[in-house]
Amino acid sequence: MQLLGCTASWQAPMESRSAAAQRGRAERSVHASAIQGTYYRVREGDTLYSIAWRRNIDFRSLARWNGIRPPYVIH
Repeated sequence: MQLLGCTASWQAPMESRSAAAQRGRAERSVHASAIQGTYYRVREGDTLYSIAWRRNIDFRSLARWNGIRPPYVIH
């Protein structure tokens, strides 16, 4: 019987939850101001994810701004 394993010489970066929350709020405000005043007409075959990807926006933020809840179906 062989036993194999591996190790890493580096450690994953760590940060406090409060720092991550502050950064997240700042990112949301940047994205919201970046697309403010723009619109997109949904076309057949579009998904929330595909629209967000083309606009370089997190799909969850796009859903939240438009009042769309899981499972994120658009028409």
